[in-house]
Amino acid sequence: FKRASPAGAPPRFLDLGAAPGGLSCFLHGDLKWSGVAVSLAVADGGMPMMYRGAKVTNSSGNAASGRPPSSIKSPFTAAKLMRAAQKPKASTAAADGGASAGPSFAARDGDIRAETLSVMDGDTPEVAPGSCDFAMAGAVQDQSQRGDGHDAETMAALFLEQLRHRVAFLTDQLRWAHKALRRDGTATLMLVMGPAECASTAVVAAALARAATDARRVRVLSTMHVDKAPIYLLAPGIRVCDPAAGDEGDD
Repeated sequence: FKRASPAGAPPRFLDLGAAPGGLSCFLHGDLKWSGVAVSLAVADGGMPMMYRGAKVTNSSGNAASGRPPSSIKSPFTAAKLMRAAQKPKASTAAADGGASAGPSFAARDGDIRAETLSVMDGDTPEVAPGSCDFAMAGAVQDQSQRGDGHDAETMAALFLEQLRHRVAFLTDQLRWAHKALRRDGTATLMLVMGPAECASTAVVAAALARAATDARRVRVLSTMHVDKAPIYLLAPGIRVCDPAAGDEGDD
């Protein structure tokens, strides 16, 4: 992850399952990348998206104060979001004539399980196929991120529900990431493996290693909390198959 050069176009990213927005805050606010964040709408059961470019909001949608939002448990994420609120707004307008433009950012509601995703479908998609240098498949069905209040029996039932749907849920994310990533072997894919998916980590890591230009660069990373189950899989140099060019890929 390198800071974008002011001399050229900034790298582009797609952040799936972005809420509350810590990664988007880092990529856009700190590194000056351009990107689009997609999260399940709060009305549909999603977490609030608190990073929206120059403005950071709390869980009620109001401008954030000097205190980290109470719904964000990670001190790292909370601190990043609050610092972002103090930064000047980046330009979101594209410049004409090839001149360098500031990094753009958009936070959108969307359900990765749907057949269509508004930011990638339609006549003028915000994320064009093959345009992204980095994609985060971070839509984790991790109830611990949503706060306390569940008893042990309810949490056990939620975990079993995650377990039943983990393959389809991960596949849905990879479908959109595959569509967004560059086709030249330079793109990077990052996955979050939640509690229900962790048992499949070795299988998924092996698949990523086969798709990477250098299998030795695939990394398993821990989260900020030692008591949390989810982990990250980071795979630089992903070879993305292009069906239009006759590539069959690896299902």
